[in-house]
Amino acid sequence: MRKVSILLALCLFLACVFATAAFAEQAKFTALDANDQPVAGAVYERYYSATPKSFNPEGTTNYPFEIYLPNEARPDNYRIHTNYTKDTDACASCHATHTAVGESLLQWYSVYDTCMACHDGTVSSTYNVQEGQYPDGSPLPGGMFGTGNEAFLSNHNVTGAVTIAAAPGGSTKATKFDDNGNPLNWSVEFGCESCHSPHGQGGNARILNPNPNNVMEQVVKDAVYVAGEGYAVPTLYPDGEPTGDYYYFLTGYPYNEQFEIWVNGTKVDKPDYSNQNGYTVIKEQEGVSVKVYGVPSLKVKFDIANYLGLNGNQEQVTHVKGINVFCGACHTDYNTQIAELFEKEPFYSSKSGSADNQYAGSGHTLTGIFSEAYRHQVGIQWDENIPGLDFETGQGAGTTGISCLTCHVAHGTSQEYWYNSLSNLEGSAFEGWDFTLFKEITGSSALKRMPNMGTCEACHHKGKDNEGYWALTGQEEKLYNGFASISDELFNQGGAKYVGLTEGKCLECHEEHDSWQQTKHFDPTSWSQDGIDRFNAFKTANPGYVDDNVTCEACHLEGSRHVKVPSANNITNPANLSGAEVAEICGQCHNDTGDYTTSTMAQYGEYKQSPHYVYGVATCNDCHSSHGKNSEGEQLQTTFVSLCSSCHSETKEKMDYSMSYDHTFGAAGDETPAPIQYSGKTRTTVGKHSGIDVAYVEANGCTGCHDDEYEEILNTAHYTQSTQTDNTAGWTEWLGMLNRF
Repeated sequence: MRKVSILLALCLFLACVFATAAFAEQAKFTALDANDQPVAGAVYERYYSATPKSFNPEGTTNYPFEIYLPNEARPDNYRIHTNYTKDTDACASCHATHTAVGESLLQWYSVYDTCMACHDGTVSSTYNVQEGQYPDGSPLPGGMFGTGNEAFLSNHNVTGAVTIAAAPGGSTKATKFDDNGNPLNWSVEFGCESCHSPHGQGGNARILNPNPNNVMEQVVKDAVYVAGEGYAVPTLYPDGEPTGDYYYFLTGYPYNEQFEIWVNGTKVDKPDYSNQNGYTVIKEQEGVSVKVYGVPSLKVKFDIANYLGLNGNQEQVTHVKGINVFCGACHTDYNTQIAELFEKEPFYSSKSGSADNQYAGSGHTLTGIFSEAYRHQVGIQWDENIPGLDFETGQGAGTTGISCLTCHVAHGTSQEYWYNSLSNLEGSAFEGWDFTLFKEITGSSALKRMPNMGTCEACHHKGKDNEGYWALTGQEEKLYNGFASISDELFNQGGAKYVGLTEGKCLECHEEHDSWQQTKHFDPTSWSQDGIDRFNAFKTANPGYVDDNVTCEACHLEGSRHVKVPSANNITNPANLSGAEVAEICGQCHNDTGDYTTSTMAQYGEYKQSPHYVYGVATCNDCHSSHGKNSEGEQLQTTFVSLCSSCHSETKEKMDYSMSYDHTFGAAGDETPAPIQYSGKTRTTVGKHSGIDVAYVEANGCTGCHDDEYEEILNTAHYTQSTQTDNTAGWTEWLGMLNRF
């Protein structure tokens, strides 16, 4: 009997444990106060929060308290974005069926947040696209997105801030719409998913989107299959001749409803087909009429060896074909791999001793659908291997060809990326260069693989061809090899003078910052007397300053040389400065002068006491915008909630408890406490820059008036997240996985 009792007790214990596990879901917190009343506008009893951005590849998962991967240590053995099995568990890495916080059942608030949960370096065993590195720290061939603080950074802006229409060489407005009038191209938000298919549809290398900008929707409407390798539809040139390739039809959601196969005039309910060869083969009886309706994939082929480099050997990526058409889906007019440029003209070749044919070339032909210009040709053969540039190998037997990715990287570039990818590259023209020499003299770095026009010189060799100039002109030889030209006096800010907004004509080039005129910086009539006094003190300290309001040169400093020769080297860009340097610029006006205890503009001293400054994690322009207002009318980079939750994801649902506005003490009335001591001074206000924590609340009598709110704060994610994410012990660790959906 005792054995039976013990057995029953054990069963009861296990039942309770599994019953508890049945309620395991993404991390959550209460939205009810001590009296069971909704707080912060809550409707439901509990909110779910995004999966914490933490990951430890020790081989044991701890979801929902860290990112889930079915194989933590070797993701190459369990692909998340492709190669799905019938019993795949990859979906759970990004989606939550019943507790999602983002659209499309995502565990994070946006597509960008979801991608960067892993690919910003948090998951160390996969690609770090933020820093542009493999797991071993070597540079990715696709470049880097960066954090926004890198020198000479340019990137594809995949945060959701722009639409596809921002792409140079494309349309500025939508040209296709669905049945409800929603745009299908150009006016659609641009993000990671614009270039990549998170589920690997189409089978493309690097999970590239098989239907970028919806360009493939109208390619095939009615095609007759021909017998060959099974039944496969050949792709055709514009003149109707086969290209030697076959279509790969998209058959999964959301394309499944458009994919139809008809045999002898009858629709096949469950057709037998295969895509495993990289194109669609219909397995039907030969000798019959077979037609297909559907959306084909825009196919992109790479050869990838040593995936992720996890076997100790460096990953090798070779572009084979398809990149020009892929990039041309958005940069339409820049894709000059078009028929009219491939006409041949005789050209005498010293190599062969005969008149060979060469391409007519884009230098002689105007091209473009949305804009007309002469443009560099892509798709042509190129037989020279140049370290630092990438070429396609699918241009013909034994040849390589020029593609968009020959000169540009896909994600972005910066001074840091150039140094990492070129200075140690054997045979590179930049081999051995010091970090400081990698500079973009003027304009954008434009996602280029080499600084300035280095990609042009790498192929065209003009420097070698004119090195006799000094001897033939009797002048002193100068080595313009990237040293002297950049150090020219016009290409630095030293000695520059203030010119003012009108003479400088800043907005003629930087018209995207015209929204600056909506800010308080522009309008002195909106300033308090304290603000006027501070601005006058700034002008006294900078006697050459021309304007009567806070204009470009207040933050970007003297601009006379930049106006004469626009360059990133002869103007101060706060985006390229350290956090402390940015704060000093803002602190010219927002300092501790005047009546610091009552001023609403004395944020500099307050900010220097905060964890943001002390630990160097955020500075003024990480949160504030000098160039315009957000949708809420504030000079912030985005909405207040989105701004804080971009770093503190756990705060998104509880922003009412953040110090979102300055809080006044010692005001008229009996309900407010007397002025308090903070940051070494007697203060009547405590602002949002000061980094108040629970210890401060307890020490300064806040709970005397806010005892109810204080109890609620103790239940918020702000206060409890650290204990939630530390839940790593025993049964909970793996039983929680049973119901991660």
